[in-house]
Amino acid sequence: MKKRRALAATAGAIVLLGVAACAHRMHGFGPEATCDQHQRRFCSGNHCDLDITVTACSPAGITVAENDLHLCKRDGPKTINWKLRPGGEYKFRDDGIDFKRLPDTADFDPATKQQGPFRYSWTDKLGTGGGRTFEYAIRLEHSSGQRCDKDPRITND
Repeated sequence: MKKRRALAATAGAIVLLGVAACAHRMHGFGPEATCDQHQRRFCSGNHCDLDITVTACSPAGITVAENDLHLCKRDGPKTINWKLRPGGEYKFRDDGIDFKRLPDTADFDPATKQQGPFRYSWTDKLGTGGGRTFEYAIRLEHSSGQRCDKDPRITND
């Protein structure tokens, strides 16, 4: 009888530890989600900054701070600022950051777009369910007139 009680107590303790560990992960104490890591690295308050470096006018020569940015829906809307070195040889074209498919304006509304030669912004309203990925193009122009493109992504988790 004592062995059964000890075994039941041990089994109960294991179940409680498992539940506690699961709750720990659910509340951000366990391994971090990619969106948490990206928001801590690139975002501050209601905006995220992605620096773009250009070493050559080719997809491989255009480097964005995060090629597949993940944002957490629970943290609310974020304005994403893509930035080039001011006064450099490359600048954004008029369609400098252009989403390939935007089915509605619940996430990226064209009215939120702000454009300039060295900074381009869109607001991600994170309005629809998580797990949506948006492909977009970075469209640049060299001072010589040569056009350069790259195709990264944003995922709303």
